[in-house]
Parts: sequence; C-alpha cells; structure tokens
Amino acid sequence: MITLKKKEKITLLAGSSSFTWNSALLGRGGSFSVALSGVLFLALIVFSPQSISAQGETALSYREWIEGKFPTATTGLNPELARILANYYQGSFGGFKNYQEVESIRFEGVLRLPEQSVHFIAFKKKPDYCKVVISLPDDGHYVMAYDGKDAWQLVTSGTGDSSEPVEMPPAEALDFIRDSSFGGRLMYPTLPGKKVRLLKLEEGGDARYYNLEVTMPNGQQIEYLIDLAEFKERRQVVTSSINGDREVTIYSDIRKISGMAVPFMSILTVNGEFVHETRILRAETNLGVMPWMFERPSADYIPRSKLFMKNSLESLLRLSEERRATSDASIELPSFIPEIAFPDLNSEGMDSISENTISTP
Repeated sequence: MITLKKKEKITLLAGSSSFTWNSALLGRGGSFSVALSGVLFLALIVFSPQSISAQGETALSYREWIEGKFPTATTGLNPELARILANYYQGSFGGFKNYQEVESIRFEGVLRLPEQSVHFIAFKKKPDYCKVVISLPDDGHYVMAYDGKDAWQLVTSGTGDSSEPVEMPPAEALDFIRDSSFGGRLMYPTLPGKKVRLLKLEEGGDARYYNLEVTMPNGQQIEYLIDLAEFKERRQVVTSSINGDREVTIYSDIRKISGMAVPFMSILTVNGEFVHETRILRAETNLGVMPWMFERPSADYIPRSKLFMKNSLESLLRLSEERRATSDASIELPSFIPEIAFPDLNSEGMDSISENTISTP
C-alpha cells in the first residue's frame, strides 16, 4: 500500500521544460482516490476542447494554435526579451534545428518522499502528448495521460482489482495539461493571447538569473528562472488551480541528451514546505512513441523496468548518490533492460543517458 500524506508532485523535464503530476493519494481500501494538479510534470485553456469550452477562451486546440508557427520565433518582442529567449533556446535545446529533430522523450526514475520512494516511467511527445506510470508497492500502477484532447487517469492493482480509465477532474486536468507541451511555455512566445515578460534579474551566490513570466490566455502563469551563464532553467514557479498553493521546483544535475538540457534532479516545495525529490535515472529520445499510446484504449499498456524488478529503490538511490557525490566512475548502477512494450518501438535514432554512463553538459 502506498499512502502519501500530502500532495505529491512528480516534476520531469523535456529539455529544460517541466511536466509535472501532483498525486495526493487520499486513501485506499475499497476505493482509491487521487487528486492531481500541477506536469513528468503537465489546462492550459488551449489544449482540451472540453476545458476550452468551460473556460470560454478559444475554440482552437493547441495543435491548431501553433500550426504554421515557429516555436523559437521572437519577432515583435522586446529586443532584450528576444535576446534572452534566443540564448535560452540555444543553451537549453541546442537551437531550433536540434529541437526539431527530437520528437519524443522517455524518463525513468524515482520519486523520493519523506517516508518512502516510488518508481515511475513517463513519456512526452510533440506537440502535447504525455503519459506517466507510477509503480505502487502492491505491484499496481497509477497512470495519468493526455492525448491532446482527453486527460485521463487509471489505477490498477497487483491483485487484479483495477478500475477503468476515467476523465481527470477539471481542476487537476487544467494543471496537468498546462505542462503537457513539449518544450514548455517559453516556446511559441508570440502566439496570440500569450504574454511573456522579463520580471527582474535575481542573484544567488555567485550566479545571476533572468526571471521570466509566461501568462496564458486563460490567466495561468508560469515563472521561469534562467541562469545568465548557460541559459538553462533552474527554477519554475506555478500556482495550483486546485487550491492556489504556490509550487516551486528547483532543478539541478543538468545534463545533455540529444543536445537538450535535462535536469536529473529536482526538489519541489509547496508554500515553502519540502514535498519531495525527483531523481531521473534514465532518459531517452526518439523511441518511436506513437499518438495512440496516450489514448484511453492504451490503458492496458503498463511499461515496466527490469531494473526495478531486480533492485530495490533505496539501493539504486544510494549508488546513484555515491556516484554523483564522489564522481567515482567505478560505482556502477545495474544496466537498464526495459521490457519490450510495442513492436513499433525501436532504437533507431535513439539517444540515451543513464546513471551508469559518464556525461558532461
């Protein structure tokens, strides 16, 4: 049984842009209640026709909204803001050409809570597909997904007592979809109804940062803290649509995968209180992920990792921390051997990075 005493949120990044899932597991017995908010991680008014209608904002889907537009175009913006964004696109995504070459990303890692740890696997695919699977201690799973129209969730049990996929509650879906776009909300800065502005310069230790604010047409706001040295995202701040909590995620251990900056460590605080640490142990791009994998009929697809079948979470975390703290290449994690999920998943064009490889940004 897994019991999270407070709202928990997984935060993953796809090239310096987070997608998150808050999962307050409110109880488990005859029923299993889950409240989501926040992306892994991931409603931006423009994403779901149902949400759009409820918000009264626009009839366009996100895909229609961005059609024919360049994700890194800054024409018409304040020159200083345009310069900052251009450097951010280069530093965090390797520039427009490199960003265009990456179609999807898969994460595998551990969510470390004050009293326990859980394993997760998550996927993102352009332009706004996302799916996350959290492994529960009873061999069950908690699944959250968005296919561009439908935000849904599913709970399975290792004993066979499983529910059917259901629609996410509106407030939870609002935040999940907000973070579903591949690349984050600093992409497509000139879309109609969207506002991006430079708030201020911040200092911390020997570093300096740009604080950028994105306001979506439905009023949702995201703050990004970008460092001046490498133009990578170091912090993100959002407000929960469920309860108005201020959620702050700090990113570290940033590495390059397929030319994109991916933080392998993040810490979430809510209203100043520590909630959890997320540790990514493996990230891969361009695995041949297909749109139908994010739809409700795909609920039977529960990806598993043999890594976590053979090794405890705590032992993996301990080895990972020892390696990171000492930079000792002799400390190796077991190899990742994922099970075959779909016949059309292949390694062509795949780039990966894991804790058992040495990598420099």
